[in-house]
Amino acid sequence: MSQVARDDGLSRKSLYKALSGDLNPSLDRVLRVIGALGLTLRAEAVPSPAVSMPKSP
Repeated sequence: MSQVARDDGLSRKSLYKALSGDLNPSLDRVLRVIGALGLTLRAEAVPSPAVSMPKSP
């Protein structure tokens, strides 16, 4: 965790505090931690359910 904190530019204590669940970390902070762990975050669109159209008379 100390290395992740250094890679993120925070102290270990600040990183624990940011990720403790008591705070709401910013997306930027979360992305920095993910990057420091050597991971990436990917967003993918979820297809919406088909909308049924009323039949013509």
